[in-house]
This record gives sequence, structure tokens and C-alpha cells, in this order.
Amino acid sequence: MADTIAAAVYGEALFEAACVRGKQKEILEEVNCIAQLIETSPELQEFLRSPVIPAEEKKQFIKSSLHGVFSEEMIHFLFVLIDKERIWHISRIARCYKTLYERQRGESTGKIFSAVPLSAAQIESSEASVSALLRKKVRLENCIDPSLIGGVVIQVDGKCIDRSLKGELKQLKDELKQPVARKS
Repeated sequence: MADTIAAAVYGEALFEAACVRGKQKEILEEVNCIAQLIETSPELQEFLRSPVIPAEEKKQFIKSSLHGVFSEEMIHFLFVLIDKERIWHISRIARCYKTLYERQRGESTGKIFSAVPLSAAQIESSEASVSALLRKKVRLENCIDPSLIGGVVIQVDGKCIDRSLKGELKQLKDELKQPVARKS
């Protein structure tokens, strides 16, 4: 819980700084790239998390590796995360930043769960339907969940639309459990 709160605080601070400089999209791309880089490199994770390696050495590594590739704002933000020992929150920070960026643009990203992979046309159709329902641009990522049997479950902005066979069967089961009102 505290990790999630810390990530939200840093994500909001980064977003506000990006807004002041008019670099929201650039910073979004950079924070996502850095988060992916750290997530996929166990050696880099170990280096950045190590309490034995001084913060100055970590910052020097960041500066020499990323200078000219990433903005000065992003490099300085990483320095703050290193100083505050929060660098391992970068993935959560990136997700928080992305949410704020999308909210500012009137967009949302969600997930569409299905038993089998959906075609691009099915995803686009679902995006159009959910966008109209929520009155904002929605992009959906297809996630496979074989337990659904058929149909889909869509999750966007904390809302859930369950149009799966599994969901319908559960609803039917719940209805059958309800006592029947008798007519007098």
C-alpha cells in the first residue's frame, strides 16, 4: 500500500513537471522506456537496488549511460528516485503517469479478457462501443482467460462489463438461489 502511494506521489510530481515544460508526451515515452529497461534487465535491477553501491555511483552510471538519449528532466528525476531509494517503483510511477496523461487527453486504457485471442476488428468494435458508453476514447488490450469459456469481460477505469458465459452462468445461478415469491 505504501509503495503504491509513493509511486502515485512521484508519478503525479513527474506529470506536473512535464506539464509545466510542455513535455507530457516526451516524458511519457521516456518513463515507459526506462521502466521497461529496468524490468527486463536483472543486472541493472541488482545494481540500482544494491545498498552497497553509493547513490553517487548510481547517478554517475545513469548520467553517463542516458545523457543525450533521455531528457535532462528525466535524468534528474531518476537522480531523485535514487536519492530517495525509490528507483524500483519506476514501473508503478510510469503507470501512474500514463493514467494522468490519458486523463488529461480524455482517454483511457483498459483490458478486454476473452477465452481466445480476439481479432483486430473485434477489439476495435469493442473499443468503439466502450468509448461511446464512457464518452471518452478507450484503447483495449486483449488478455486471454480460458476460464471465461466464451464472451468477454472489459475493465476500464475501475469499471467492469461482464459479457462472458462464465458471468452469465454465475448470474443465472444467483437468480436460481433466490427464493420465489408466492402468489396468494
